[in-house]
Amino acid sequence: MIHDFDSDLAQSQARGADDDIWFARYHRLFVGERELVSVRFETDRDRQLQGVDRVLTFADGGTETVDEKERLTDYGDVALEVWSSFERRRPGWIKGTKVCDWIAWVVLPKRRIWLLDYVQLCQLYEVRKRAWADAGYRRIESRNVGYTTVSVCVPRPEILSAVDHKAGGFDI
Repeated sequence: MIHDFDSDLAQSQARGADDDIWFARYHRLFVGERELVSVRFETDRDRQLQGVDRVLTFADGGTETVDEKERLTDYGDVALEVWSSFERRRPGWIKGTKVCDWIAWVVLPKRRIWLLDYVQLCQLYEVRKRAWADAGYRRIESRNVGYTTVSVCVPRPEILSAVDHKAGGFDI
């Protein structure tokens, strides 16, 4: 299968552009911590490329940004993008190339979402990348139009035990 950023983005937007549904999902993750007042889907393509899919606004006036990664199959892992374009040696998002606060790891068939602290996740990768390579964690190469994205798949429990995160299920 060959992927295309724009068509993948359009499909993701079709599945998740409803801010009310995403508000309910994110609200559950911050209950008792911060009062979430709005969730806005980012429509600007440049901001999307910078890793901002949603902007969360809180009652205290603060905002946090989220880069959403959806998995249509549960592999029990988190796929960390090492190369955005292997051919062009363009680093992937795990190398700190995004401006978001959180990575939302959404596993649709499990109806689960994990918000992972982006900075901590990138730091974890830098510390453990050699150990993960030595452990033989699965690497996936996703063919796109004109380039190949390369990711390393780290077992989800290993990620969750090492970075700040929020987890929850969703009904909608």
